Amino acid sequence: MRVFFLGVRGSTPAPGDQYLRYGGHTSCLAVAGGDGVPTLILDAGTGLRDLAGLLDGQPFAGAIVLSHLHWDHVQGLPFSAAVNRIDARVTVYLPADGDPVAELRRGFSPPSFPITPDQLEGDWSFSVLPDELTLGEFELQTARVRHKGGQTVGVRVTHHGTSFVYLPDHDLGEPDPAARALSEGAELLIHDGQFLLSEIRPFAEYGHSSVERALAFADEAGVGELILTHHSPGRSDDELDALSAALTRTPGGRPVSFAAQGRTVTL
Repeated sequence: MRVFFLGVRGSTPAPGDQYLRYGGHTSCLAVAGGDGVPTLILDAGTGLRDLAGLLDGQPFAGAIVLSHLHWDHVQGLPFSAAVNRIDARVTVYLPADGDPVAELRRGFSPPSFPITPDQLEGDWSFSVLPDELTLGEFELQTARVRHKGGQTVGVRVTHHGTSFVYLPDHDLGEPDPAARALSEGAELLIHDGQFLLSEIRPFAEYGHSSVERALAFADEAGVGELILTHHSPGRSDDELDALSAALTRTPGGRPVSFAAQGRTVTL
């Protein structure tokens, strides 16, 4: 299984020279089961624009799973040449208690945006994200996790017995049993690291984790490795380099790294 990091920023894109090494696109992962092209996308932030580069100009055929509907996780849907084209075949799964199209349309329609989800080009379908789901070679488990401003889920992806967990927006202000159970024993945890404990006011207001609490959570869940993502849009490459140099292991000795746009991880 290969995991491609297409977008690793939180809240808003971060353009400019200070953000070139880690990248400025917002949340998006592409997942391929083997040597083929990705057929599973986790979140559709602005990083989704770069999916076309992984497909050699071919249309995307597969599923997009949205952890939640905040702007930085859906903005790429109409702007990706791989998915918004007449020959694309896309199934979107999202957390919703009712009609998933109506839920997505709340922020994806006039006057907020010129078109609605059902006006995207290609063969699109929209479904409520269940607790468990099989998508080709992938087995997915989901769980509701704490994050402000609407339903948010964490996703565990298993391929031939190997698992990674994706928790890009996760309020770790206090223990979260659902997220802990979802993450237990995974080979890789990709987790929200937007803020530092010294920045407690903004991360408490926006419902995110601190880097320090994410490291402790990785130990508690017994994961094999931690990759921190959803970096603050104001955190420069140099600042991320300094954090990366200082935090190479969790307190329990697990490897830690900081996600960078363009990175590929093989599991």
